[in-house]
Amino acid sequence: MISERKALESRTSTEEDRVPVLEAQLAQAKLIAEEADKKYEEVGYMRKVLENCSLSDEERMDALESQLKETRFLAEEADRKYDEVARNLAVVQDDLEHAETGQS
Repeated sequence: MISERKALESRTSTEEDRVPVLEAQLAQAKLIAEEADKKYEEVGYMRKVLENCSLSDEERMDALESQLKETRFLAEEADRKYDEVARNLAVVQDDLEHAETGQS
């Protein structure tokens, strides 16, 4: 029984010696966990910022595409009007030429 008691005392002493080491490791693990939590929050914030930027860029791109379609439509309309005016001018010039040759 005495040997069991000495063995238990020896084991208890060894375990008590390990307590400060384990407490230091626990404190270090807590610091690492706190840093990881901070990084997680920062990454989450940056993700939200990037998502908002992405949405903003998509909205701007949609607006620019709409403006491009409208500009193309207006350019095509202007080309059609130019062609019509050019045809009318050719007709008027032809009529003028016939009028001048008929009067001469």
